[in-house]
Amino acid sequence: MAWVAGQRGPDRTGESWCRVLQQWPGVVRVVSDAGTGLARGVKLLNEARAGAASEPAPVPAKAAQVGLEGFHTERERQRVVGRQWARAAKLLDTAAQADQQVAHAKPRGIDVRGAAGRARAAWGKAERAFDEAGQVDAAVARIRAALTRVRPDGQRNDRAWAQAQITAALGALGGEA
Repeated sequence: MAWVAGQRGPDRTGESWCRVLQQWPGVVRVVSDAGTGLARGVKLLNEARAGAASEPAPVPAKAAQVGLEGFHTERERQRVVGRQWARAAKLLDTAAQADQQVAHAKPRGIDVRGAAGRARAAWGKAERAFDEAGQVDAAVARIRAALTRVRPDGQRNDRAWAQAQITAALGALGGEA
């Protein structure tokens, strides 16, 4: 694994990336941050390699693959999980405030049925939000485990197992998550 193209270029178009990548005919794997220019550059490189495959060459060039690097993937996971827990915490605060309104009204002899109903509803929302945040957290942990080199059972990770884990975890997610 090597960092081979870390320069500042005139632009980040697919055509520019293709010219950079053509300098390394043996490159078969590109890891990036999901930039569209680089992805297009790899696509153009593969098209050029496929066109050149009909010509005799000492070593035929393989198609290059693009993969996401881990930093941005992990950052996005943390952002989604953090947002879920922040929403749950906000709803918990709302429920606690509703309980305080009930507690302040009771000693004054004020009818608390309306406030108590709002408090129950607020607690219901808070509990659901905490359950959802817990499910998102568990699904994200499952995805994170699927992307490691070694499975939780100690075996070496393989694509089929990782794909099955990610598919199952994505089924537990909803909405923005």
